[in-house]
Amino acid sequence: MFAIIKKSLNHITNNMRINRSLFGGLAMSLLLLGAGCSSGLSAGDQVYAEWVPKTWYTASVTGTCDAGYQVEYDDGTKKCHGAVQLIKDKPASRGDVQVGTKVIAKWTGTPYYDAEVIEISDGTYKVQYYDGVKYDVSLQQMRLDPRVE
Repeated sequence: MFAIIKKSLNHITNNMRINRSLFGGLAMSLLLLGAGCSSGLSAGDQVYAEWVPKTWYTASVTGTCDAGYQVEYDDGTKKCHGAVQLIKDKPASRGDVQVGTKVIAKWTGTPYYDAEVIEISDGTYKVQYYDGVKYDVSLQQMRLDPRVE
């Protein structure tokens, strides 16, 4: 979808002979907003970035890029991501999480993975990861997954 919108914006700017360097920032904003990605991220924001499908690591937004946002992972690796591959680092609140809530949840070590809350008991949340594995996590070890409604 990003490619189609970007191609259309490039076609418009070329046909109207608008200075593309001045139009670049506006075009990127329209590209992100037009695709329903009004995430409001800016340089310095802490995020979880999808390194590979269903696997998330902590990173910082360092700027924009052709696909959306340039991030730097905690290990120093830099990568360009679309807005749908980024989740702002904001712990979930108790009222936001119930059985059936889609989240990314910490496993062991550093990565977070796509999961769903399947049970809640005394402040502990049992999640089932995308591969079927079940694990108990705390509220602080989950982030709401905004890619689902």
